[in-house]
Amino acid sequence: MATSRPNWLWRLIRSIWLFFGSLDLAVYICLFLAVDTALAYPLIQKSLTTFIPLGEVGLWTWLTSYGRLTFSHTFWFYGLLVGVTFLGVNSFVCSTIRVWAILGPRRKKGWLLKLGPHFTHYAVVVMLLGYLGSYTLAEALPGRALVPDGPPFKLPKNLGFVSARLEKPKIYAGQRLEFFDQWYLDPGIVLSFKKPSGDQTFEARIAYNQPVRYAGYNFYLADFYPKNATSAGMGGYKTIKLTIRRDPAANIYIAGIIIFAVGVALYLADLAQTFRKRGQKA
Repeated sequence: MATSRPNWLWRLIRSIWLFFGSLDLAVYICLFLAVDTALAYPLIQKSLTTFIPLGEVGLWTWLTSYGRLTFSHTFWFYGLLVGVTFLGVNSFVCSTIRVWAILGPRRKKGWLLKLGPHFTHYAVVVMLLGYLGSYTLAEALPGRALVPDGPPFKLPKNLGFVSARLEKPKIYAGQRLEFFDQWYLDPGIVLSFKKPSGDQTFEARIAYNQPVRYAGYNFYLADFYPKNATSAGMGGYKTIKLTIRRDPAANIYIAGIIIFAVGVALYLADLAQTFRKRGQKA
């Protein structure tokens, strides 16, 4: 009796492991996700405003408030979370079973290159964990509009102040896209950060694809006005809208991207080696 229980437990664990490592399960999950996302499109169009706060309030808060109160339009999102979770577990188990076979006692020459596809699978799992961490752990501060050379904005947690000023912008002056003639490619916005004491910390230029990091927070350029040099002299206020976030999980999906790149490199090296061997035989 003393040994039957561990054997029963081991058989149960093995059955669960093999269940999640089944390729048939992967097919069923993909079919489920295809149907789920097909249902999602018309529902999103009907209730787009329901999903806008998701990036601001966090995943768990959104699920227990916006998502729960409008479940007839958001049920697919709950299904998406379940499906992606099962897909991540399935990818991890499938890859681990095959990696174990590659690294086993009968390891063949060139085994490292054979790990390429499995690196990419692990990378997808890591990136999914990173995105999950971003939606659950990220902190988003209320959006803020700044006026160039205007009053500074006080950051929370006694982190200091941020203000904005303008430098010489980069303007599109090409002939191929006449619609964008005189539009700002880079509005030339510079953010100035100061400590609570008033001492200036540093200045950094911000653009759509050039966020600024300060005290653990990332400052993103959400919008600005005017959009082009033609309307700059037509009156109105020059405004800069910022999105401010702190995302401790960002490094997780960056690590996933690196692992994915390593996997692709190993796969291409293995492919090149295979073609080289075929050429030698010919």
